[in-house]
Amino acid sequence: MMKRTLWAMLALSAMLLAGCGGSDDQAKAQPESGWSGGAEMTIAEATALAELGNKPAEFVGKTMRLEGEVVAVCQGTGCWVELSDEAGNKFYARSMDESILFPTDCTGKKAVVQGTVIAIPPAGHDDHEEGSEEGDHYCPEPTYMLSIEAAKLL
Repeated sequence: MMKRTLWAMLALSAMLLAGCGGSDDQAKAQPESGWSGGAEMTIAEATALAELGNKPAEFVGKTMRLEGEVVAVCQGTGCWVELSDEAGNKFYARSMDESILFPTDCTGKKAVVQGTVIAIPPAGHDDHEEGSEEGDHYCPEPTYMLSIEAAKLL
């Protein structure tokens, strides 16, 4: 009797887990608009990418909101995006602890990110080794980046 109950519970657990997970195909078929990750956005006004890009050192340590079109995204895990405005000004944003992972097919979508501007030390500063090929994807090596705390696709 106890073995039957145990097997029934295992079967039920497996069905529940299978129903919750979904497949990669299902995840890609869902619209990306409305996707979000991390904390709640607390800054209402976005800093212009041109303003940040012209003097990024002046913004190090400041928390801000950025908005722009995703022109590149990490093809490995989705841990970083490069945002661009209509004038072509660009800035990188990355989830340094990889707790926020963008869909790898979000290029062309409008994104809003909030976080703290950081200066990046030379290559080899962590296990992810910026600026290198990693299996099937490339990670850039920017001098300044927004360390993401909150993100969403519009």
